[in-house]
Amino acid sequence: RISTIMNANQIIVLDEGRIVGKGTHQELLKNNEIYLRTGLSYSVYEYDKYYNITEKCKTDEYLFEEVINTYQSQEIINLVLQLNNMKIEDVEIATFINAISKELNNNKYSSLAYSLQMHMCRDLLSNRTFVSTLENLRFSGDVDNIEKWFDNILGAEGKYKELNSLLILSFNLSKKYSSSTFFKKRFSNKIKSCILKVESIVREFNKNCVYT
Repeated sequence: RISTIMNANQIIVLDEGRIVGKGTHQELLKNNEIYLRTGLSYSVYEYDKYYNITEKCKTDEYLFEEVINTYQSQEIINLVLQLNNMKIEDVEIATFINAISKELNNNKYSSLAYSLQMHMCRDLLSNRTFVSTLENLRFSGDVDNIEKWFDNILGAEGKYKELNSLLILSFNLSKKYSSSTFFKKRFSNKIKSCILKVESIVREFNKNCVYT
């Protein structure tokens, strides 16, 4: 979480395993869109043309971004753990990876806050067209164009918003399901309906892609 590192002398921002920014918290707020939109934060920051920074609460419209970032965080964790099981000749690198792996195992880090939503979007999150285009849009600072691009692939306006709305609904329903005593079946049926609708959107998206 950003709150645990915001006082560090230097923060390194990674996206898809690549360094996309370095600096202090305040510096990154001004010049790094990925840092601003990171799913590891519970806040969203916005700034105007004069670089006046406003902290906003995370709203529902960012839930799909949260799912994507959570999935990618889990991928990084899995990669580090896999590397630790490989023979690495460079002692310094091997020691570094081993130290990180121990930290991950000791603290049982996991990015499964949106496990249901990640499962619902699993085929989309493993789609190479989606992942590579998302990466390009992020690096170019065009994250706000993801919605337009997504809708264009599906040939219908509003599909990205529909997908996000279904993920939000499933997230809220799963919380109600967990706390409910008498209406679990009702919530379960509604969750299943969300899953089917999301999977339908994902199938259509993948079908329209050049490759997956």
